[in-house]
Amino acid sequence: MRVEPVYQSLVRPIVFFGIERGLLFIIATIGMVPFAAGLIIQNFLLMGFAVALTLGLGVAGAVVSARNPRFVDFLVESLGQARYLVPRAGLRGRDGV
Repeated sequence: MRVEPVYQSLVRPIVFFGIERGLLFIIATIGMVPFAAGLIIQNFLLMGFAVALTLGLGVAGAVVSARNPRFVDFLVESLGQARYLVPRAGLRGRDGV
């Protein structure tokens, strides 16, 4: 069985949706986890925190990318090179790793 490195789960939405929409998808996913938890336990404070977190990440990402247009390229390159930093679990033996 082959175990996927962590970076691939971050790079896949960027490759599938494109850079801008992929990053927005990642930001929305980060915000939806606490929102869903707040919805399940009916905690409106946690749901409000999730909305604020999502909006804050979106605004921060827009400001950083507007001030430094190469930031998105740097982020994608960093995620692409992360495969060398993440150990490849479960690939010993037949794969020669």
